[in-house]
Amino acid sequence: MDDLLKPFLQKLIDYINSGDYWSVVVYLILIFGSFTLFGFLSAWGLSQVKKKKEINKLNIEAKDGLMKLLNQVQKSREDYYNNFLIAQTSVKKLIQYYQNNNINDAKSEWEYLKIFFLNDLLYFFEIYLEKNEIYIKGDKLKEHNFIVNEIFNIFNSSKIMLDTLNNETILKSINQKPFILEKKTLIPAFQYVKNHTHFWNIKIRKEMKQYKEQLHK
Repeated sequence: MDDLLKPFLQKLIDYINSGDYWSVVVYLILIFGSFTLFGFLSAWGLSQVKKKKEINKLNIEAKDGLMKLLNQVQKSREDYYNNFLIAQTSVKKLIQYYQNNNINDAKSEWEYLKIFFLNDLLYFFEIYLEKNEIYIKGDKLKEHNFIVNEIFNIFNSSKIMLDTLNNETILKSINQKPFILEKKTLIPAFQYVKNHTHFWNIKIRKEMKQYKEQLHK
């Protein structure tokens, strides 16, 4: 630093010795301005490097967070589909028991399906819906596909299960009353459709209304 300042100081001394005080003032201003600018540029450069590092860190954290969320979506989807298969199997068993006039097993399967439908199948679907809604937020195409392929599928499957549970001949044979869904059942799914469609999505909203009327009689 001394070697760097030495030429500037010598020049300043020469101006002073010659009595050229105006040049001294101008020279001091130039020196001060140069070092101030140098300090500013150095600080700006360091801040940019720091900012870039922070942005890179945030990007890495965002990617890690997105990957973690994706894993949660995949896990929740797997759990839902596993339970969906169990419910399908239960529907088939209930029908077979009834057709074979196996009343005791039909009654047990009816009770099992009713509880499983509410406590397991719909529970895991709502977790899947919640995770997926966060993951695809803002992607209109994916939201539309989720409604058509997943939500309408659970609506239709729920209707089939309810129709089976409330089949008049089955109910009569096992001496059970009709199974009625509470109004709050599947509300998150209906709300999802409402939140992610517009009034001009007439076909989707009409289909949703039909499912709601069929499920919540």
